Amino acid sequence: MPEAHVHLLLGPEEGEKSAYIARIVEIAQKRSGDKPEVHTFYSSECSMRDVVAVLRNGSLFHAHVIAIVHAADEIKKKDDSEALTDYIKRPSADATLILTAGAPRIDAAWARAVASDSRKIFWEMFENQKQGWVANYFRKRNVAIDADAIELFLDMVENNTQELRIAADRLCGFVGKGGTVSSAEIEEFLYHSKEENVFSLFDEVCAGSLESALEILQMLLLSSDQTPGGILASLVWQFRRLLAVRVLLDDHYDSAEAFGKLGIRSKRNQHTYSAGIKRYKRQALENIVMRAVEYEALFRSAAAGQQRGLLQQFIYSTIVRSGAEHLPHSVIYGS
Repeated sequence: MPEAHVHLLLGPEEGEKSAYIARIVEIAQKRSGDKPEVHTFYSSECSMRDVVAVLRNGSLFHAHVIAIVHAADEIKKKDDSEALTDYIKRPSADATLILTAGAPRIDAAWARAVASDSRKIFWEMFENQKQGWVANYFRKRNVAIDADAIELFLDMVENNTQELRIAADRLCGFVGKGGTVSSAEIEEFLYHSKEENVFSLFDEVCAGSLESALEILQMLLLSSDQTPGGILASLVWQFRRLLAVRVLLDDHYDSAEAFGKLGIRSKRNQHTYSAGIKRYKRQALENIVMRAVEYEALFRSAAAGQQRGLLQQFIYSTIVRSGAEHLPHSVIYGS
């Protein structure tokens, strides 16, 4: 790790990024001989001149000050950019500035002022790495996990090692050492948690309860454990499964056979899927899945605040319009 007073840490892999920040703090402590004073800021809630003041003024009780600024890609005001650029060119010797963003690139004057060896991009794992990572993580904790459960787990959890570790540790605690995690265990774990979750949200969507669904969605969005992308991915997985049930029923399977073929064993799950089948015809479910794919495309170019609004719009479109098309391709794909 280069010795620097300013770091620009980019990319979506939050787990490795957090570990890197922890190492910066640890190194600062070793070099100063004292635990540093750490301040955390969010770019939308503060002025960069206030951040610079904290760095310039130092601390009365600590030898070193560290300021971590999240969502640095949203720093666009001229005054903020000028303050940062000036500081980056002349940083305090007793302070460290860490700027982070989920985007892999920031095209701004202040970002270009950061030395190249002080910039680092943290990429998500490749698709062919994820399943092995999950299986190995559970194995180290003496817990087995089925291939189908790994697929569901990856659909429901954000693709970064920080979120994956948190979710995996909770599941390991739920089944205990020597246990096995299947799709049923994941669903049971979420259903038995006291807080609202993506499964209770899906319950309300299948029941057609718009007000309740939006209330649960708001609770999930306020939770530090959930992100709009993770919620949408979970809904997509459940709607694809509901569509699979619909297809089997249309192929003259009875409901018990369809549930058995798809591994839907929980009575509560069966009740939810039965309600969804009554409410949504096959064409509607195909439309909803298609709309979900479009919203996933929109998410890739939208800020976190916009994603929340889009997710509310998706819930409304699903319940009220049964997934009927309402967005032109130019809006979704920018062409």
